[in-house]
Amino acid sequence: MITAVARKLVLLLVQKGKDDLLPVIVTHLDRHSGAKALLPETVRNMIASVKIMTGKKAPDLIWKAPVLTQTKKTHQDIILKTGALNTDPTILLFYQGECQLCEDALIDLANAYDQLSANHVRVIAVSGDDSEKGFRKRISKKT
Repeated sequence: MITAVARKLVLLLVQKGKDDLLPVIVTHLDRHSGAKALLPETVRNMIASVKIMTGKKAPDLIWKAPVLTQTKKTHQDIILKTGALNTDPTILLFYQGECQLCEDALIDLANAYDQLSANHVRVIAVSGDDSEKGFRKRISKKT
């Protein structure tokens, strides 16, 4: 029952932008490791985000090759060492192409980019799309 409730509730909270409520669920799930293990991988990934909350230093990020950026395709692993970043605020957005909330967030960021840039806010968007076509569709989209 705990697994079924967590599966539905985590998805709903993330969709509604209420990630700040996830720590309560994670604390409860940590007491029931069997229930946590039964969660789908997507839900486990969502609750893992509790460790990367707003305003806290993110862990180093590693992308396995091949990695496609706006300018090239590389076959070397890319490591973004957060300790080496400057102290300017950074918005780090992970998105999936078929996610409407993600699409809305990308549009909002694109519309606010000039203002963010003027305030020295770095924007990093990481695509979860599993095809080059999905990635190209997102980076070429005009707002």
